[in-house]
Amino acid sequence: MLKAWIIVAIVVLSARKPILEGQLHAAPSESVGQQTNNQPNPAEAVSGSNPQSQAAAQYNQSTPRSDPCDSAERWLVGVGIAGIIVALGTLGIIYKQTKASEKAASAAIRNIEIIIDKERARIKVVPETLHLPGGPPRPPAEDVPNYPAVSFRVTVRGVTDAINIKAHAQAKITDSRTLDRAGLGIIISLPDTLSSNVSLLESTPLLNRWESKDILDVHSGKQLVHFWGRITYNDIFSGTSEHETTFQYIWETYPPVFGNFTFQRSAQWEKNGGEEDNRET
Repeated sequence: MLKAWIIVAIVVLSARKPILEGQLHAAPSESVGQQTNNQPNPAEAVSGSNPQSQAAAQYNQSTPRSDPCDSAERWLVGVGIAGIIVALGTLGIIYKQTKASEKAASAAIRNIEIIIDKERARIKVVPETLHLPGGPPRPPAEDVPNYPAVSFRVTVRGVTDAINIKAHAQAKITDSRTLDRAGLGIIISLPDTLSSNVSLLESTPLLNRWESKDILDVHSGKQLVHFWGRITYNDIFSGTSEHETTFQYIWETYPPVFGNFTFQRSAQWEKNGGEEDNRET
């Protein structure tokens, strides 16, 4: 449609040149004719002046003659202008349709992202028990290691599986609340794929060297236990990036409180570090 109106406009502009050239060529012949008409007619000179003939001649000279070429030119110019207006209108319509298509495509992509974000797997890690010699008695049925270690639970949330799982965790005793990281820690033997709503209990040992005095200091609150790590995985949806779960906790021991006629200490895991140390992507 747009190409057709452009062709019409070109034809209009091209048609003006030969029309003007025809008018220029016709001008000399008309001037010659006027000179010829201005010469006296012998017959009229002989017969004398005729008032009717003179009036007719004056009327013919004063009355403008319509040129067919001028009418054709005006018609073509009008058609060309109308074509340009229609072409501009067509461009406006195409622009609006393109913008509408872009908005629709963006909305569709956003809806897909919302569905993926809602249904994809998310892995969460939470420490449960600190196993130290001299600690409180444990139930016989509890599956715990026979060495100083941290038990933690790995949970998969969502309605789809987590795949390509790689996990590292580490724990150590220190006298500072500021964690001095050293490597990625021990590789945790998790399955490569975990189904949705699965919860696994794992453990990692205390890596640094420790003595009986260190264990007593942890129970008394003089020393702290840090537990941290990282898990990377993918969801089942193609085209999505790798996800990461980082975690960092500290075993906090509180001063003794009198209760049940004895002084009792309480302790629990608390999150430590910044946002980068505790996040799920």
